[in-house]
Amino acid sequence: MEKTLIITEFLSASKPMNHKNLSFYMNERTSSALIFPIYGKLEFLWKDKVLTIDSKHPIFIPKGLSYKNTCIEDAQSFMFNIQVQDGRDDVIWLLPQDVKQLQRIYDEITTLSATLTIRKQSIIFSKLYQLIGECFPFESADNTTLL
Repeated sequence: MEKTLIITEFLSASKPMNHKNLSFYMNERTSSALIFPIYGKLEFLWKDKVLTIDSKHPIFIPKGLSYKNTCIEDAQSFMFNIQVQDGRDDVIWLLPQDVKQLQRIYDEITTLSATLTIRKQSIIFSKLYQLIGECFPFESADNTTLL
């Protein structure tokens, strides 16, 4: 049975640039993240798992995960930090997205979040749900499951 992903808070959108061989450690991540590499490769090491991501292999990282992130090739990504009401405790592969569409969503969200109001936050949630609906690899048998 697939789990429902409910966004409870939008935190930030960023477009980080990583340089080859740069590594950092994240100890108990304080939010969940959707990471969509535009180009390059990043490696994530957590527990006993290793995962390399690139433009064809974006990921969802759950809150609370501790990991090491290493840049294999110079890379740039779209990253959306969110709080979710969810029991997921592991990284999830996402379906790749069109870079132009990601750029449009990123631009719209960053513009809206500059002067955040309740109405603008609702629009941001709608854009994030649209993105999640297109990138999560789940298909509901009856199409009635909410994301």
